[in-house]
Amino acid sequence: MATLDAIAEAFGQFRKLQDKRIDLRLKGKALPGAQAETYEAAQITIIDELKKLKLNNHRIESLVEQLYAINRKLIQLEGKLMRLAESNGVPRLQFLEAYQGSELDPKWAEKVTAKSKHFAKFVSSEIDQIGDIRGEIAVLAQETGVPIDEYRRIVHAVQKGEREARQAKKEMVRSEPPPRHLHREEIHQPRPAIPGSHPGRQYRPDEGRR
Repeated sequence: MATLDAIAEAFGQFRKLQDKRIDLRLKGKALPGAQAETYEAAQITIIDELKKLKLNNHRIESLVEQLYAINRKLIQLEGKLMRLAESNGVPRLQFLEAYQGSELDPKWAEKVTAKSKHFAKFVSSEIDQIGDIRGEIAVLAQETGVPIDEYRRIVHAVQKGEREARQAKKEMVRSEPPPRHLHREEIHQPRPAIPGSHPGRQYRPDEGRR
């Protein structure tokens, strides 16, 4: 109970600052220094206390599935935005460089316009869709409580952990010795009634006297 109480106390403060942090990011601002330090301290406390808890596998799988469900929605929206940019001549790499890290920047469209004529065409032609898509992405950030770039890092960390767990399981299986009966092949043949006799031939009692 002490662990849960500590988590609840830290999380109340953490969630308020988390929401404020997202709102400020959507305005192109950041948490003030003192509040940022309080946010980091609360986050560390929550992580340390969570390490003391043991969640059952079903609960862990449920949380991971929620994480991936939001990530699938995010990928869908980002892919749609990237395809709009490409259809207006913006190379994929240039789009990614301009987009990643600025997912919640309210002045993003204005800033990328100056990058090239293709970006300018993209913004002028698709400004409404850009606003709608980025608005949906902002909603995802508010739902998760973390900026998109941080959320993406969390997903990658979970995926890496799953890959390592699967690899460790494979290595464990390979390192296990095979069952004893696989070490040698036992061939069972019918034993002949008399040594030297043919198993398919009927033996006559008088054969041994000749």
